[in-house]
Amino acid sequence: MDKKTKFEWRPLLFLLIPLWTVIAMFIPGFRDGEYDLVAVEGGKPISAGQVGLFKAYLYSSDFVKIFFFLALISVGLIGIYAVFAAFFPVLRYRRVMVPTIMVLFVLLGVGYIAGAFLLANYVERFTIDYYASQKRIFDDYSALAFMNLNLLLTMAIPAVLFIWWIWTSIAVAVKKN
Repeated sequence: MDKKTKFEWRPLLFLLIPLWTVIAMFIPGFRDGEYDLVAVEGGKPISAGQVGLFKAYLYSSDFVKIFFFLALISVGLIGIYAVFAAFFPVLRYRRVMVPTIMVLFVLLGVGYIAGAFLLANYVERFTIDYYASQKRIFDDYSALAFMNLNLLLTMAIPAVLFIWWIWTSIAVAVKKN
């Protein structure tokens, strides 16, 4: 990146992360079925496959919401940093950008991955408790079996981006030495 010019378009590529997050949060993270309940409204159970991830997280417990909002805050900060780095050359210096983006990717990964597993655990617990109150008891149930590709991608993308960012940072550092 040319650090002498005022505007550089490449940091704006980081805006794809918030864009993916917005799109992914409106897509359900579980298959629609009888055994993936996330809430009860008006005496009627709501399947986690009928609502997007955003709504599923909002139905979940407060502990799960902490990780969800950690991921959302991290995504927002990545987007803000991308815009500022596009216009301010000092934010594009390797000594500033690499640690900042790494920390934000770690927070994003922790929020997404822990949040997804905790959401699946919440769906599992809620479903078992709901059916226990209906006098239907079943064994060997895991909400992770009802996850769909959207939830898996939401967990995998931060990890892949973090590995890519480390790899490119090392490649640039080796190339300059």
